[in-house]
Amino acid sequence: MDKLGNKLIKIILESDNSIDMEKNIYQAISEVIVEIVSEALEKVDDKLVNNMKVQGYEIERKDKRKIQFLFGDVTFTRRLYRKGKKYKYALDECLCLKSYKRYSSLTEAKFAEISTSSSFSKSAEAINKVSTLNVSPSGVHKITQRVAAKVIEYTEKNKKKSKVKRKVPILFLEGDGLIIKSQKKRRISIHRFQVHEGVIKEGNRTKTINLHRCTDTSRRKAYKDMLRYLHDNYDLTDTIVLTNSDNGSGYEPEVFQELTLECKQHEHFLDKYHLNRKIEERMYFCDFELIKKMKQAIYEYSKKDVEIVLDTMEAIAVIKKDHSQSKRATEKLAAYLSRNWDYIKPLNLREIEGVSSSKGLGICENSHRPYVYRMKRQGKTWSPGGAKNMVKLIDSLENNIFEEAIKADNKKENLDSIPEPKINMNDILLDRFVEHTAVKNGKINSESKSSPLGIIKKIFNS
Repeated sequence: MDKLGNKLIKIILESDNSIDMEKNIYQAISEVIVEIVSEALEKVDDKLVNNMKVQGYEIERKDKRKIQFLFGDVTFTRRLYRKGKKYKYALDECLCLKSYKRYSSLTEAKFAEISTSSSFSKSAEAINKVSTLNVSPSGVHKITQRVAAKVIEYTEKNKKKSKVKRKVPILFLEGDGLIIKSQKKRRISIHRFQVHEGVIKEGNRTKTINLHRCTDTSRRKAYKDMLRYLHDNYDLTDTIVLTNSDNGSGYEPEVFQELTLECKQHEHFLDKYHLNRKIEERMYFCDFELIKKMKQAIYEYSKKDVEIVLDTMEAIAVIKKDHSQSKRATEKLAAYLSRNWDYIKPLNLREIEGVSSSKGLGICENSHRPYVYRMKRQGKTWSPGGAKNMVKLIDSLENNIFEEAIKADNKKENLDSIPEPKINMNDILLDRFVEHTAVKNGKINSESKSSPLGIIKKIFNS
């Protein structure tokens, strides 16, 4: 067996416990991978020489650079070229590495992705614990802002557009907002619109069909994004559109009417979650049974029963200590129900051909969770720019365009004319076990490195 395998066997046999054994194996594998990649990058740099000279560049000098990839820190030496007053590192351009960049593009993308579900400090802690990487909370924050800017730029230039506009019998469209804390002791509004084609059952869970979200700190911008998305992806002439909101400012029925122009039929609903919350809020001085009767009357869409409950509320308010406040709450609830009565009407009482279920409406509140959990817990505060960057990152992940966006910024130039570097993996792996007395330029000094040859080849080739 070769030296790599022997080293692994030694680690397994001499470790006192399985924890140390796995740590040592992981470290040995990482060190060997790092060494192989360093060697490979320098060989690629050698192969770029002729290509650069054909373009009129001359070699100025060689410089070292250290980049943190997901598999570890790689230090390598590459050539600096000059043509007149123009300088460039051919290998850096080949790898899409920007100047002064410390992390690889994939590493930065993963940092940003992790930060969308936990705080920057928790993200840094998790990254440092489960990998060979080392990053600070401020480092994660800076990288996240940088990646978010790229994602925003990409999504603005490449609006999601179908080659052929989809025709669907029914479409569900919702809008809602949430409030987060600002660093300047103010509030920042997050505005959201989302559209989908219904829900399907997958085991014990339901899944939305072609769900798309448009989120922004500007309601106008979120609205325009949704309007564009609907226009670019759907032909609504034969589509019934069911819309749902709390009918608050910016989410009135008229707003959804504008979004769904040219559709076959538009039906707007008052969101049940917000309706029930408003009932409980205004009936704070009433017992549970009366609140239950009000909800039942609304469920049955009985205006007569609703008025009976309101009369009962008014009678109760008179004998309460805070009678003026209770009476005012009753009047507000009556006005709220009267104003929204047409939109409370259940689906089964409306004349909507071919639509038998409202499943798919009222899910906007549930889909707030990725934004709420990340941006509202533990007293978090945000700057307007930071809040926008985070919601755009979450949106890109939820809409499945995050990977597409980061790849667009890291497209390599065509290197078909450059001969492929010939790398003898066996020579590289075995040569790495020579004991070093000092650090060699472009190489990582390692006392011992071990990993099965088959694993290394598989990782490197992938």
